[in-house]
Amino acid sequence: MVEEGCLEGVDEVYGMHNVTHFDEGDIRVCDGPFFSCRTTVRITVTGQSGHGSAPHKLIDPITCGN
Repeated sequence: MVEEGCLEGVDEVYGMHNVTHFDEGDIRVCDGPFFSCRTTVRITVTGQSGHGSAPHKLIDPITCGN
């Protein structure tokens, strides 16, 4: 989002997380990324080759992989 310019003019972003070991009413602020993660999902697409003149006889993995 940052690279696409969606946050232009935004100085700060806050997120809320319920943390059970904090006291009720306790607010904590941390500088930088916190509770953030990135997930990678890998899939395998299997097809069956063929010829463009007979597309009904093949399974095109490019179409379903997009």
